[in-house]
Amino acid sequence: MKTIRIFIASSEELYDDRNVISLFIEQLNEIYESKGLQFKVVRWENLNPAYEGVRKQSEYNDKVRNSQLFIALFYHKVGMFTLEEISVAQESLKETGSPAICFYIKSLQVGEEEKEEMRLLKDRILNEMKHFIEKPYSHPDSLKLNIVLQLQRLENGNVIQAKAEEDKIMVDSICIGSLNNISFVNRNKVFRQISDTIEYLQNELIMLRNDEKDLEEDVQDLKSSGIQTERLQRKQHRLDEVRKRIADLMLRLKKQKNELNMQSKSLLNTAIQINQFSIDNQSYRLRTAIDLFEKGETEAADALLDFDEIADEAHKHISDIHLGAKLMEESIKALKVNIYQLLLKAKNLRNNRRSHDQTEQIDTIYKQVVKLISEVPDENFRAMTIYEIARSYQSWEYNAEAIKYYVKALDCYQKIALSPEGEEKLVETQIMIATIKNNWAYLLKSTNRNSSRVEDLYKDSLGIYAMLSEKFNEIYRLDLAQVLNNLAGYYQQEHRMADARLTWKEALEMYKNVSHKLNKRDWLTIASIKNNLAGIYARTHNRKKEGEMLYNSSLDIYASLLDKSNGDSFYLQEVAKIKNNLATLYVEMKRYDEAEILYSDALGLYNKMKEQEQTFNETHIAWTQCNMGYLYKKEKRYDEAACLYEKAIDIYNSYVCWDEATYLPQLAWAKACYGGLYYYTHKDKEKYEALYQEALNIYQKISVENNYIYLPDIASIQNNLAILYKRNNDLLHAYELYSRALENYRLLDEKTPGVFTRAMEVIQGNMSALK
Repeated sequence: MKTIRIFIASSEELYDDRNVISLFIEQLNEIYESKGLQFKVVRWENLNPAYEGVRKQSEYNDKVRNSQLFIALFYHKVGMFTLEEISVAQESLKETGSPAICFYIKSLQVGEEEKEEMRLLKDRILNEMKHFIEKPYSHPDSLKLNIVLQLQRLENGNVIQAKAEEDKIMVDSICIGSLNNISFVNRNKVFRQISDTIEYLQNELIMLRNDEKDLEEDVQDLKSSGIQTERLQRKQHRLDEVRKRIADLMLRLKKQKNELNMQSKSLLNTAIQINQFSIDNQSYRLRTAIDLFEKGETEAADALLDFDEIADEAHKHISDIHLGAKLMEESIKALKVNIYQLLLKAKNLRNNRRSHDQTEQIDTIYKQVVKLISEVPDENFRAMTIYEIARSYQSWEYNAEAIKYYVKALDCYQKIALSPEGEEKLVETQIMIATIKNNWAYLLKSTNRNSSRVEDLYKDSLGIYAMLSEKFNEIYRLDLAQVLNNLAGYYQQEHRMADARLTWKEALEMYKNVSHKLNKRDWLTIASIKNNLAGIYARTHNRKKEGEMLYNSSLDIYASLLDKSNGDSFYLQEVAKIKNNLATLYVEMKRYDEAEILYSDALGLYNKMKEQEQTFNETHIAWTQCNMGYLYKKEKRYDEAACLYEKAIDIYNSYVCWDEATYLPQLAWAKACYGGLYYYTHKDKEKYEALYQEALNIYQKISVENNYIYLPDIASIQNNLAILYKRNNDLLHAYELYSRALENYRLLDEKTPGVFTRAMEVIQGNMSALK
């Protein structure tokens, strides 16, 4: 277990701030102890239980020397003991290279003036101690983020990762604060513009929702009267118009929220990138650009970082390096500064989001960076820089570019691993290789590109983590479990259900072995795996009972997390989803009463979320309605089933105009479910034939680029249409559709042998019966 000791020095006035840090470090320990990393906070209140106002300063000074991170907090006062501790930390840093020293000054309130002793202290830190002072913090969230960034520097960013999720700053599974409280975010022009637009759209949506409610009541009252009047028609027309405007507003709101999320991620990633720059070697231009970024002035920072000027400087430094000049070491440092400047310029271009040729400019900058880093005789610096470029592209969802740079980074790290120096950093290098292969596989899986390579990449990553787990016992088993989960997800996507089942079971066993070290995110993954495994067992004839147990176990985990989260909508949604899945299993087990209760519970939860959230995605309700429709078909409640299917199709239709790629497949599924009523009623052949055909047309339209993903759905509908034609003695059409379905299943069988064997046997039997 590696321990990082953090010494906090400050005067009594910042007692609450010291508490914030201490509690925050406790949260980090909950996450990282399972990964072999422990943090210990040292503060003077805790050192002597018999403290009576007289400090044992020599004892505290020893603690300073033994710490890895020294944090000094200031506000109005500069304490005598704090100054002594700073001197001890500075002396230890010169002698041993530790601790890392950070100075944080709390922002003054409006009307307050800085005292002379603070001005003198800052002058001493900057000019005598030659140390950097972080920007003043006005909110504890800013302080916590700065500490995370410092810990990233200590750990080279390999273990501790901060990321943006909507407006939250997340470190692994915990939220450490809101991005709205971070100055470089809330001062950013683009962030503020998007936030203002969202606020305007939300207010408009509230007014339209109220209009919709009033109009619905008016229409219902007029319909109840039984009189089809012109007034009813006008009200209905007005209601339809309002609903169209609501759909348009929700689409715009969704896009703006996605934009805000992307902007938040981009700004935070820029701060992380800056954190990786060497503090001791920053030019005036770079320091000024960083200051401008922290003030939210990214356009000014971009203008300052002139590409041509930086490139000219860099080529001059390269010439000095080639000449073997006396100042070669300084030239290499200066070249790294030029590289930092270009990396920051690329980030700022993305942050500003104003240029149509932005992507092309960023590509040009990164290509220049790759050329420049080839001149730096530091393979680790080259590898990490290229890796960070790949991560930037991935965070911006430029997946093709991300893959290209992951390949380059992998090549660098593999060279390091084979070099004599690689022995010294074997573990760190192997972790990076495993991480890159996992990320590369994820991108290929997500974009359905070169899927045959995905399995090999995941298995390579697994091999590395298995080796590290064997060598270091439990530390890397969680990483191993996470990659196993990713690989199982790939098998499921490829319809290799037997492989998915075995791999998920292996992942669960791995989590079980380190159950005492699991955090919230690990439990979420376990709940998801159990849900996925239950789905496989639910479709297996003699294993439905195991599926039920796994669904209930998953439900227990989500329900427990829901209780601890004070009703967080994420957990509400997950609980509703599992209840939906378990209800569907009960339908297959002919436990209809229990199924209806669970479906009703799920709908109740979704409707609760709809009331709480203006932009709630109602397709969750549509999904439950379709599943409940299937239950009603089984119970011969055909009119109720038809009503639910029609409501679901209306919902899906309203969402298709927002995002065809996401909602067309769901619309096709709902239409196919509705078409399946014919199998039970044997009535309205034309109506159900049309529904099947509409579903088939949609699947065929969207399967052009993703053929294998929707091929099982296409084959299933072709088989069902063939049954419909057979029952109406249209044997020629029936045979034709059976043949198409059989051919599609054969194509799937070539890709995943054995998975669709039973489906092919059934169709072949049906075709024989036609003859």
